[in-house]
Amino acid sequence: MFEDICINRQDPFGMGIDVGFLAEALVFYQRVHVVADGEMFKTIVRICGYDVIIEMMQMGILTISFIENIPVVSPDYDFGLVSGEVFSYQHLAPKFFQELTGKSGEGRRVANRMAKLVRPIQCDPSLPDLSRADAADTSYVEDVGHALVEHFAPEYQIPNPCVFRFHRSNQSCTLETNIDFEEANAFFRRRPDVLDATLTPGFLLSYIAETRKHLTYAGEFSADLAVSTPISIAASCKFKNLIEKRGASETQIQAFEDLVFSDSRGIREAVNSGERTFDDVLRLVTAGLKFKEWLKKASQDGDVVKEYCREVTRVEWAEKLPPKTARWGIFAAAAVATSLLLTPVTGIIVGTGLSAGDYFLLDKVIKGWKPNQFVNGPLKKFVGR
Repeated sequence: MFEDICINRQDPFGMGIDVGFLAEALVFYQRVHVVADGEMFKTIVRICGYDVIIEMMQMGILTISFIENIPVVSPDYDFGLVSGEVFSYQHLAPKFFQELTGKSGEGRRVANRMAKLVRPIQCDPSLPDLSRADAADTSYVEDVGHALVEHFAPEYQIPNPCVFRFHRSNQSCTLETNIDFEEANAFFRRRPDVLDATLTPGFLLSYIAETRKHLTYAGEFSADLAVSTPISIAASCKFKNLIEKRGASETQIQAFEDLVFSDSRGIREAVNSGERTFDDVLRLVTAGLKFKEWLKKASQDGDVVKEYCREVTRVEWAEKLPPKTARWGIFAAAAVATSLLLTPVTGIIVGTGLSAGDYFLLDKVIKGWKPNQFVNGPLKKFVGR
């Protein structure tokens, strides 16, 4: 824990990244891997400053992968990827840095410096198929649909049983549900944090695709996930569903356990309010390196982890900040997932209904990956039905 963490877009319909949350990830973790689309990349550079970003990348504590295609859900509920020259780093960066600096020559120089550090990538072409396989898994998609509606519109009375099923045949997609989305959306629109989003079946399906993307990149980095509460809910449902497919007799498996650290400091809030800049964050990260070196050599039991969290958030100016609570979902089912892989691979995929994408996740777990979640927002335990 606290070695690597992967940050994707936090909200597919809203703010790409909470930079205060990024600051806290940099404080807690040894390396932060950011997978950014164009808007997310521009937000990070504008707020953090390109000089600080470049310095952090040169220090090896930050990596940025610039994603040049975007997962989407069409109006007829199918999954796809949008790409094109306008999404490429080479198209966006020179113009963006020229506008940012106000000087064409300096903008080109900054873009060239950044190009040596930023890694352009593409979502794998298989992502739509993997998302369709996720959505076609009735137990998973109904768990996600129920849990997300409960999160987004807690006042809405969800039908029991709740039906939320994705069907695909002859290249067409349909969605079967008994959720009254008009009524649920009326409650959703009352939320103070809602801007232009509408609670629809496609809105929920978008979290299926985004969660698959988050898990894929975190798995490739063997990193923890830095996630918003909706992605945390969907990821928890995914791992619970995967582990239950091993055929065990247990009816409920808690894939994640909550770790709540009540003695953290309000770094995120200080950065988001403008009280502190990313120059200040860099000082904080540098001052905390000694604690990260100490943690590498320590046995990471609960007391050690909490002592580390306490010390790393009390160096420099952070010590004067008000206390707050930091939250993680700690993956607690690695041994159970490992037991699933004690049979030949082909038999696992056929016998348990695992897709190739699901096998990828479990294969990463068997090799030591623990997809812990650093949650931006309140943790919500999965509610079994």
